[in-house]
Amino acid sequence: MAIYLALKEMWRNRGRFFLISLVIALITTLVLFVAALGEGLGSGNREYLAKLNAELIVYTKNSDLTIATSRMDRSKLAEVKRVDGVKDVGPISFSSV
Repeated sequence: MAIYLALKEMWRNRGRFFLISLVIALITTLVLFVAALGEGLGSGNREYLAKLNAELIVYTKNSDLTIATSRMDRSKLAEVKRVDGVKDVGPISFSSV
């Protein structure tokens, strides 16, 4: 009996239920779009590091192994360049847009 009454109510107020369903569908689409965008940006950052063609990445002491928080000045780069076996040194960075 409850299902019959629910279907009858939905039939009488088709427009209202259609609009509510449309809003739910649009919110779901927006959430999926934002999640896919975040996943794409994250995989782009990982791909950048994978294709960096570097054998060693040096971080500062308290950077939690993230490039964005690891900041080195030129004197520290010169110290790394003096280490035996290091051919070339260069800074890398990320940009948040």
